[in-house]
Amino acid sequence: RLHQELLLLATACAPSSEDTAHVAACRTAVERQAQKLVGDMKAHLIGSQAMGLATPTSDIDIVLLSPTKFSDSQISDSASQYTKERAKEDKIEFMYALAETLRPSPFTHVEVIAHASVPIIKGCTPRGVKCDISVGTDNGLRSSTAMTAKMESMPALKPLVLFLKLLLGEHGLNEVFTGGLSSYGIMHLVLSFLQGQRER
Repeated sequence: RLHQELLLLATACAPSSEDTAHVAACRTAVERQAQKLVGDMKAHLIGSQAMGLATPTSDIDIVLLSPTKFSDSQISDSASQYTKERAKEDKIEFMYALAETLRPSPFTHVEVIAHASVPIIKGCTPRGVKCDISVGTDNGLRSSTAMTAKMESMPALKPLVLFLKLLLGEHGLNEVFTGGLSSYGIMHLVLSFLQGQRER
């Protein structure tokens, strides 16, 4: 019975077609504005929205990637500190320029968090949905792709993760910056548990 209830919960939590269309429109709008500044820039959904773990209240996480500009992988570990700092400054300058074009649409509010370890643009849509945009860092995309493949091979993973996401959210423990767990962290915990069960 518990198994069936978890499946029903996962179905009930799924975003509506309107929610999905809103996310897609936001991604497209961000990509369109980014391409006015860097022609080959692509916007990719990452995190919950990309992995099918979004709920109606989930944020939108987007990474902007270009094969020619702002890619972290283009800077070698042996590069000088000056080169690394200059590359980061160029990226932040691009983020400020982009942020100016994202208001009033698709966002009513935009802020650049320039001095975080991973600089981001924080936005909020007219529907109150929060969005975080990063640039040039592809580890989120690779992680989302890997975890999506894991969910396809382990059907029990998705409903368990969604249940824990909702439970932690009810207790205010779903925000990393306040000491909570992200969807990615929950995924690893549940994945470890399920793999342990298989080995028994």
